[in-house]
Amino acid sequence: MQDLKIISREHMEKDKFYHDFAHAMGVYKNVQKLLEHEQGDEVSLLTAALFHDICRDLDNHDIEGAQLTKKILKETPNFPKDKIENITNLIKKHEKGQLTQDEKIFSDADKMEAFTMLGFARGLMMFADWKYTLKKSIETYLDLLEKWYLGFHFDITRELTEDDYKKLKVTLENLLSRYNP
Repeated sequence: MQDLKIISREHMEKDKFYHDFAHAMGVYKNVQKLLEHEQGDEVSLLTAALFHDICRDLDNHDIEGAQLTKKILKETPNFPKDKIENITNLIKKHEKGQLTQDEKIFSDADKMEAFTMLGFARGLMMFADWKYTLKKSIETYLDLLEKWYLGFHFDITRELTEDDYKKLKVTLENLLSRYNP
């Protein structure tokens, strides 16, 4: 897995503004946490974590990322080729349409990143790029946070993120209160 981390870092540190290598490693660690409680294909899930946003700057980042990841993994010596299809499916479905256990674990691991302060900072950067006002950015993030928390596939994901969810929600509500004295 160390070789794959090096390859991921090389790709994820090139002109990535939001979903960079720090995000990939956060998702990687979240997969590890979830696998302590849920059954899943560890190699596929951890590999998908390293590469799922490799093409994030493209419109069809899930499809393009799956294709690039497939190419990388096929060229990686000693990588189990029988895992590639599952990995590319995880990447394609990390934002919508999760049906399998692995897809649900992976989606939750990715969303868990949004509950960290770095995830919040990433969100503010994205909203600024979209020309949102600061107030609209905070309101939008607060709405999304609630949606993501309630939309987790597993109870354990809510348990693992509960403290971060509550802290970030209070922070966002406090920030919004400055606009409505």
